[in-house]
Amino acid sequence: MARKKPSEINAEALSNLLKNHNSFDRHKIKNIISLVGVSGTGKTHTLNKLIDDLTHDKKHWTCEFILKGENFSSNPQSEPKLIGDLEDTVAILKSNLTQQRVGIFTSGDYTDIVSNGISYLLNKNCTTFVLASHPITFRLFISQLHPVSIGVLTHYIDNTDLQQKMYQQNSNAIKSIMNTLA
Repeated sequence: MARKKPSEINAEALSNLLKNHNSFDRHKIKNIISLVGVSGTGKTHTLNKLIDDLTHDKKHWTCEFILKGENFSSNPQSEPKLIGDLEDTVAILKSNLTQQRVGIFTSGDYTDIVSNGISYLLNKNCTTFVLASHPITFRLFISQLHPVSIGVLTHYIDNTDLQQKMYQQNSNAIKSIMNTLA
């Protein structure tokens, strides 16, 4: 069997997402913010930091739901299947200012996993999505799903102190974007 090209995989995932949501209305997705990087560049770590920061910011955000990767398998059957590592997280927060629901999904190296995360968050009535994604997934799937998606780039740094600084800066950048949009 011939191996599929990334563009075919992403087109198939987009088609499946739209098929699974017959009443899918792209207008339900107000914003997508994606932390974009290859595997091992700190996407999950940064988004988990963001979740932690937002859950402690009770003035601006109310945490409605958090599910850790170790519990993804106990997810009810009626929901799209979430896939991720033990450190992955899905969280739903509500803006205290606008009452908009923001979904954050940290698992993002593969398009089908990102697609399932978006489906899950759509079913939870989120309107803004913060996702981890591989550059190909961002370019050929997320930007096709929502053409005005915002990408924040991450990359590998071989220095622990600089990595921590990048995680914090990316988390702060996403928070700033969220506060502007939500």
